[in-house]
Amino acid sequence: IVMANYRRWFPEGIIIFTAPTRPLVTQQIEACRTLMQIPKECTVELTGRKSVEERELAWQKSAIFFATPQIVQNDILRGLCPKRKIVCLVM
Repeated sequence: IVMANYRRWFPEGIIIFTAPTRPLVTQQIEACRTLMQIPKECTVELTGRKSVEERELAWQKSAIFFATPQIVQNDILRGLCPKRKIVCLVM
């Protein structure tokens, strides 16, 4: 519900939900899509299985991200994640 509210309050902002492992990232994105009825096209799963190029494009085009903390940290350090647009970070 918090993520849905932030999406409504800050439609141009980025929401990030982190989980410590890839399986948990997958589990959380599926649960949120089902329970909160978030459209699949609004969400992105970012793990080490996606290339840097794929992640860079995702950060530019999407709004709700499910990722491991390492990916978020690395992408912020690389300048891929527009950190000024982050409005909600769930850990």
